[in-house]
Amino acid sequence: MDVLIKNIPYVPKNCLVCPFLYLGSGGLCYFTECRCLKTKRPNGCPLVEVKPHGRLIDADALLDKAYLVQGVDGRMRTIVELSDIEEAPTVLEASE
Repeated sequence: MDVLIKNIPYVPKNCLVCPFLYLGSGGLCYFTECRCLKTKRPNGCPLVEVKPHGRLIDADALLDKAYLVQGVDGRMRTIVELSDIEEAPTVLEASE
């Protein structure tokens, strides 16, 4: 399971400025439990930036409501009703 922590305004450029570094135990990372006193982000850092976005929905739940129709050219097309998009489960509300 992934966790989103709101109100962290940036992805830290290195461990030394990371709010999740616990200096009291010699620089222990809360997430990876490694001793991270590095001047750049380690490759295994789990923090990622979430860019500004609209409402994020569960695409798999939406695909469950999709259906196929044959177009006039004979090709099959996937159709999703607008109401199904509007009613799709929200995973993450739109950013401000």
